[in-house]
Amino acid sequence: MDNLNNGRVCLTTFVYGPRYQCYLPFLLYSCHKAYPEYDVVLFLYDELNQDIKKQIEKIGLTNKVVIKERCFNDCTKMTPLKSKSLRWILWDKLFENYDYLYTVDIDMFYLLEPVALHKQHIKHMKFIGLPISNLRRRLRYNPFKPFTFAFRFKHAGLTGILNFLRGEKEEFKLTGLHFIKTKEYFDRLNFEQRQKFKNHIYRGDCFKYVKFPNAEIILGYIVKQIGFDLDKFGIQTDSVKMLDYNEPERPEFRPHHGIHLGIFRRSLNEINKVESDVNILTSPTYRYYIQKLKRDVLSDKIFQELIRNSPDNVKFAFSQLFKFYGINYVI
Repeated sequence: MDNLNNGRVCLTTFVYGPRYQCYLPFLLYSCHKAYPEYDVVLFLYDELNQDIKKQIEKIGLTNKVVIKERCFNDCTKMTPLKSKSLRWILWDKLFENYDYLYTVDIDMFYLLEPVALHKQHIKHMKFIGLPISNLRRRLRYNPFKPFTFAFRFKHAGLTGILNFLRGEKEEFKLTGLHFIKTKEYFDRLNFEQRQKFKNHIYRGDCFKYVKFPNAEIILGYIVKQIGFDLDKFGIQTDSVKMLDYNEPERPEFRPHHGIHLGIFRRSLNEINKVESDVNILTSPTYRYYIQKLKRDVLSDKIFQELIRNSPDNVKFAFSQLFKFYGINYVI
């Protein structure tokens, strides 16, 4: 990997279920186009779909990505909640080659910002005094709602329900976009700790120690258990302001660094009914991303081929994106 002024960077995540693999070509394409100096290490629960593999080969990124198949497949009772929680204990010896590691969402489409992604997060880590760049979100809930109670009982049992009913009905979670300084972080999240949390997640034990079963709450639990001060993280108060990549030296900082395609898995009518999503999509940050997309991506023949060869659910997401922003692009 090429040297960077501020260190070597690796992007990673865990992909559970074959239906999410269809986003991989767009993740890899966008990462490489925006940040060709970054590497990517991906962990799959299943084997890589052969059609997806062919797309990755056509992009010409085989040498820039390492894909680890059949990870955590010894978990006999895997669930979406467990798979999301296992992201936080991903490890490979390859990580030792990198100064910084960024756990990403599989359905993000990255776009180059005026200041490189890693430089933003380095400034943010220095500002909050941790080898982690992230923030906290409040989760409030009514324990007596039937769904809340049933979900809690399913994942945490009777003991968890009793803990759930005690104390404040609020909990903090970290977000799923998790940037770390590799050595300092894994000095604490060492092999013994990773094995302990892995066993807890496999058995579901960890969901007894938090008020509500949620993967991002589990991340906060892990970070606290390995000795980092959660109070140093900023608290999200504004879902739009936190996206601003121009000011990393503030507590409330957590950019997308691109377009979250997951928002567009719903129809345009459904999106427009959710005020928070509309606020994000019409923010100055997202307006910048759309201009970058139109200027740097839409005419790229590789992108056009990826769109043509993508499954219907991915085509649908892009079609809703184009409709929302009034982009004339025929899929």
